[in-house]
This record gives sequence, C-alpha cells and structure tokens, in this order.
Amino acid sequence: MQGVVKWYVLEKGFGFVRGDDGADYFVRQENILTDGFKGLEKGSRVIFDLAFDEDGKLEATQVRPAPTDLASAGGDDQADATLPSLNTASEP
Repeated sequence: MQGVVKWYVLEKGFGFVRGDDGADYFVRQENILTDGFKGLEKGSRVIFDLAFDEDGKLEATQVRPAPTDLASAGGDDQADATLPSLNTASEP
C-alpha cells in the first residue's frame, strides 16, 4: 500500500501515515526500513504493509520511501508512451 506521512515524532519514535485508501495507520520506529536514520518526514510518500498489532489494530509495517514519480518530479509526461508493448501475441 502507498500513502503519505501525516506526522512523526522522532523523540517518541512513532507517528501516523494516511493510506491512499483514506485510513490512518500507526507506525513505530522499528517498522521503518531505512539505513541509518529511522525517521519520517511529514508529507513524504511511503510504501508500507499492514499487520495487526498485539491489540488487534492494523498498523503500518515495512515502511519505506516510495519511488519518485517522474511526472510529478517534472519528468517527461510521455514516458509511458515509449514503453514497449507487453502483448506477445502475433498479429495475423
């Protein structure tokens, strides 16, 4: 699943991400998959999995930065048009 970091308190080691489904999910510092610094920036896009915590509530796990979207980063909006077709059937 993908979403956006709502807020994260480094000193406490937790925060919330809002999934693209509109729901908010708790995230713990130990569930952030980055090298070195284990924090999240408000507003940054992330990819995450969902798992039930010990109280039976869904929380974000395996949280990692989302790949940069070329179109939103000022890249070529026509990039997808140049990809080869995945249709392998021969035309008559």
